[in-house]
Amino acid sequence: MDNHILAVEDSPTQSLILAHVLQDAGYRVVTVDDGRAALKHLETNVPALVITDVTMPGMDGFELCRAIRADQNRQNLPVLLLTNLTDEVKVLAGLEAGADAFISKPFDKARLIARVAELIEAKGSTATDEGGEILFGSKKYKILADRSRILRYLISTYDNALQINERLASSELKLRNMNSFLEDRVQARTSALAQEIKQRTRAQAVVQVTNRLLEIANRHSLREPLLEEFAAEIKAFSGCQTVIIRLRERGADIPAEKSAGDPPCEARIAIRLGDEVFGHILLMDGDAGKTHPDTLQVLEAASTQLAAALGRIEAEQTLRLSEEKYRRYFENDLAGALIMTPKGVIRSCNPSFLRMFGFPDEATAVGSSVISLFRDPKDWGDFLAALKRTGSISAREVEYRRRDGSSIFVISSAIGDRDDGGELTGMRQYLLDVTEKRILEQQLFRSQKMEAIGKLAGGVAHDFNNILQVIQGFSDHLLKKTPPEDPRYASLSQIRVATEKAASLTQSLLAFSRKEEMNPVILDLNAVIVELAPMMRELLGERAELCLELSSTPVQIKADRAQMEQVLMNMAANARDAMPHGGKLIYKTETEDLQNVEGGLGEGNVHSGKHVVLTVRDSGEGMSRETMEHMFEPFFTTKDKGKGTGLGLATVYGAVQRAGGIIMCSSILGKGTEFRIHIRLVDETPQ
Repeated sequence: MDNHILAVEDSPTQSLILAHVLQDAGYRVVTVDDGRAALKHLETNVPALVITDVTMPGMDGFELCRAIRADQNRQNLPVLLLTNLTDEVKVLAGLEAGADAFISKPFDKARLIARVAELIEAKGSTATDEGGEILFGSKKYKILADRSRILRYLISTYDNALQINERLASSELKLRNMNSFLEDRVQARTSALAQEIKQRTRAQAVVQVTNRLLEIANRHSLREPLLEEFAAEIKAFSGCQTVIIRLRERGADIPAEKSAGDPPCEARIAIRLGDEVFGHILLMDGDAGKTHPDTLQVLEAASTQLAAALGRIEAEQTLRLSEEKYRRYFENDLAGALIMTPKGVIRSCNPSFLRMFGFPDEATAVGSSVISLFRDPKDWGDFLAALKRTGSISAREVEYRRRDGSSIFVISSAIGDRDDGGELTGMRQYLLDVTEKRILEQQLFRSQKMEAIGKLAGGVAHDFNNILQVIQGFSDHLLKKTPPEDPRYASLSQIRVATEKAASLTQSLLAFSRKEEMNPVILDLNAVIVELAPMMRELLGERAELCLELSSTPVQIKADRAQMEQVLMNMAANARDAMPHGGKLIYKTETEDLQNVEGGLGEGNVHSGKHVVLTVRDSGEGMSRETMEHMFEPFFTTKDKGKGTGLGLATVYGAVQRAGGIIMCSSILGKGTEFRIHIRLVDETPQ
């Protein structure tokens, strides 16, 4: 006989943990994975104690305990049940089977060691009786244990109850803390909502007054009534006692700053349209700093509309004075101007109009139809109907099409000419190009959002990566000092594997935020795709088909090879998830001589020149516009909880950006998704 302990546990993980705990306490442990293997071991060995799980395939713990008690040579062998015996019937079943005690899962190490020591110490005690029968729940249980064994079993039951009570007390404390936390969050959210309501109310007032000022600017055709009503509306909104609109004298300049002769004023807003200043709006008799910032912003925006209205009125007056003055203004105006027939045929236009819409000269534009420049033929009908109804259209921002099909955003004003019978005989239109402003606003918004997300993700990943390096270093050190046959070697290996997975996650974040070290080399994108094709097919599975439409000539780019491989694999994984019922995934490469490409995500625009274009197209479920707006953000995912990290497309975005390219996406729900990646083509030899 020796002092080893026989541990019977079908779970390899639980068996390994149990063995570690007992070995750390100085016991020698033999483990088996079921009851029959335990009985076979007992045929030739006599352990000091048997620890067995209750729920096991084949022979469970109760049956094993009965088999041990039925053997005359091992009736006094202590048996410790390792399970979650919280049900009274199961407790009695364990006692009926002849168990000496039990420990609940998950077990407390100190309790387990104490129980093991107690059972081994009491092993040699002599039975005082042969048990008896217990009636519980209208069922009789025959108890074959002596009193000391029953007492130990009951003590283990009581100890288990104490352990459960401790857990319940801990859970109750956590619930109280969580309740307090939620109350604080609710209070903070309530305060935030109140502030938000206040801000929305203010915003509604701002929108209303902006619309009223815009309507006033568009309605009037005479300067004096326009200025009078405009000033009255500003006075009512701003709360100032006096509002003066001071315009420049004809032919004279007005200073941009306050002059010595001006009366004291709270605010001074320039009435500006482009580079031209028509005058200033003076808010007077108020306290310094009293005017709300929103008021100043509204007035600055409204001053542009006022300037546009004043410009329109002045232009109309100038047109009525003489054809000579009109023609001079017409030719030199920064805004595009044209004269057309009621059917939309251009009669005359200025150089700004030619430049805005891409006409080589006036001869090409004259005689052509302006209808082709509208975004939709229906827009022309609406424009003509509005002009016939009101006689003029003022300062409307609309979208047109240039001759090459690209979009142009303009502020449009138009005046209709009528004969004595009131019939429309011609139209004059004035167009101010605001396309660059619109594009810059959209690019700035996307760039700022992705930059902010990138900085946040990069900072977190950098700090987390430092922590992982410490864990990885110590685990490598311990693995070197621990022989493979040591039971702890498997646990250390699992720690090392988990560390590598976490490190891969941080590398994805660092790639997105452009903090990861990269090694750009010249590589043939076609060759990289062909090498990865078997892995991508295995990733897609049998229900999805991978098709390669590669350029017949090498497509060489300068990029980090590992990052480009990650781009290709992540795109395949993304397509697989978008095609749960199978489909087709196409990788296509080609070279194009591109003009400036706008609208993609990356470091600005792709400039003119030869580029490699990688198209990745799937026949999956497609994405909504809302999903496409967030698809490149880290941790954004449409998958179920626990089924995705949300870093796949974020990593793609970061890698393409670092290669100096851009990525664009188009998608139709139910039809599929297409990604287009543009990277400059290089002529150097692949490395």
